[in-house]
Amino acid sequence: MGYSAETVKTTNSSKELKIPEASSTIQCLAVEYSIRPELILSTTKDGAAVNEAALNQVKFYFRNIFGITCFSHVIDSAGKKFPFTILDAFIRHWNNMFSHSPTVRLAWKTKTGKAMRTRSATTRWSKWEVLNQISNNFADMEPFVREIEDLSPVSGARFLEFYDIPEDVVHLKSVLIFFF
Repeated sequence: MGYSAETVKTTNSSKELKIPEASSTIQCLAVEYSIRPELILSTTKDGAAVNEAALNQVKFYFRNIFGITCFSHVIDSAGKKFPFTILDAFIRHWNNMFSHSPTVRLAWKTKTGKAMRTRSATTRWSKWEVLNQISNNFADMEPFVREIEDLSPVSGARFLEFYDIPEDVVHLKSVLIFFF
């Protein structure tokens, strides 16, 4: 008798998995998909306590299940322990320009050919993902903002203040090089 490995992906992206949803997950996997308890080996989750509690409910039926915390969430949690005042302000001003102006988003995509991720009601971008995005595009950021200052005058001016202080630019580059 042969077994084939399959991945069953269940997602609940807009909210945490709570105990009632855990029960319906068990119902779905065990009854609708006929998955036996010993066949579920692991699950990936964020670090929220409510998800750990729900996973414990799922473990009642799927006893072998091993909970793995998403690597991006682990890095994000660790990153919150380190104060990066200049970098955090830099990220905030950059994100503000893109969050509040579709014109800025379109101008960036037109200039670079890349869409910049923005905040979403259902998806939380981790600090690591934002840093990675900034690191990959750092060389294009200042020239872009100087060209489009009129599209986002307040956020653009605050963002450009970092480039007016050479020590801040060196600090930003060193932090980005260190992490990426």
